[in-house]
Amino acid sequence: MSSPSTRSTSRSSDKTEKRLGLLVRAGELFHQSLDLEQTLGNVARMAVESFAELCLFDLIDEASARLYVSVGAHRDPEIETTLKASVTPLLHSESRGIHPARRVAQSGRSFYVRVFDEPTILEHASSDEHERFMRRMGYHSKIVVPVAAQSEVFGALTFVRTTGAEPFEPEDVQAAEELGRRAGLAVANAKQYLREQHVADTLQRAFLNDDPPQRPFLRFHALYRGAQDGSALGGDWYDAFEAGDRIVMTVGDVTGKGLDAARLMVQIRQWVRLAAVVSADPGEMMRLLNRAMLLERKEALATAFIGVLERDAKTLAFCSAGHPPPLLKEASGKTTALEAPDVRSGRSSTPTTARPTSRSTTRSCCCCTRTASPKSTAIRSPANATCARCSTTRRSCTRRIPRATSSACSPGSTCATISRCSRCGSARRPANGGST
Repeated sequence: MSSPSTRSTSRSSDKTEKRLGLLVRAGELFHQSLDLEQTLGNVARMAVESFAELCLFDLIDEASARLYVSVGAHRDPEIETTLKASVTPLLHSESRGIHPARRVAQSGRSFYVRVFDEPTILEHASSDEHERFMRRMGYHSKIVVPVAAQSEVFGALTFVRTTGAEPFEPEDVQAAEELGRRAGLAVANAKQYLREQHVADTLQRAFLNDDPPQRPFLRFHALYRGAQDGSALGGDWYDAFEAGDRIVMTVGDVTGKGLDAARLMVQIRQWVRLAAVVSADPGEMMRLLNRAMLLERKEALATAFIGVLERDAKTLAFCSAGHPPPLLKEASGKTTALEAPDVRSGRSSTPTTARPTSRSTTRSCCCCTRTASPKSTAIRSPANATCARCSTTRRSCTRRIPRATSSACSPGSTCATISRCSRCGSARRPANGGST
């Protein structure tokens, strides 16, 4: 038969294990989502299962600096449905004194009442309405801790045990304070995320062209609609502008989201405009864009479409880098996707390009750099390299190409190690010339 001291030690150990379990489960919930109300609601409902009968998250409104009930949970589901609406007015009903939750939010210090008796209820009730609420709920023991992080208090977290439950112990206060600290970090992260999304969305909308060029025979119509949950803001763009007698159109998307994606989106949009000054060829413009991305941020990827509309508005030359193809709708109603070989910008130093018109396509492979002489062609490329056009590893080819006089080869020489792409058939030789 166990002694009283043994039983006491066992109960203490069980309580400690429950407190640790509470913190572990709460930590998992805090990292599941950046939706603050959903996260705090899940934590509050988890707390009333084993730690308290009543749990309230009271946060400070940034606009008014007033405390409000963000989330309320109760072990009785019927009480929980009306908890938020009934408690929020009590926070600012202070005919007798400051409400404990407001006191904690202002001071950043915890509030703890081990057992409520008649004098204690009268002492801590901030108003007659607050006193009636505490009696109706059956307050027996209470902890209020600050929701704080990074030297900033965001609100207060309240736990209440009702009549018939064991009172809170000092160790419970420590567990509640740790829970408040973790909640504070979750609030801080959520607020930072929302601020970045707001800045990214504002920046993105500011750089979307709302005044595209118009012609008597040409009209541009554009619609931008951000993601409803705000999770993908920042990386999309479209633009249309005049470049001499031509009109350049561009659409694209930067991988990633948030402020970093928005910043890169602005850079790419401006790079396209600068590239249009250098060349009217969309393939060359895409190569310049790709080179700029590699120099700026080698790890970044983006899809992009660049189209150049000729003066008569009947011919479209375009280049696509990983972006969905444009659609051509004819007068008959038939819709055709204008396909072109592509590769995402940022992946290769020589992206694939194409120059299709509205009805035909002439493709130019960028896998090889060719230098021509009247009687020979030197093909410069590393052997067994990865094809920049189709990302396929090249296979060795024993084909020999006769050479005449050129800067790379002596008269009568042959190229001994031509490498050829197994997918697109482009031939290449080693960087050193590959001659024998």
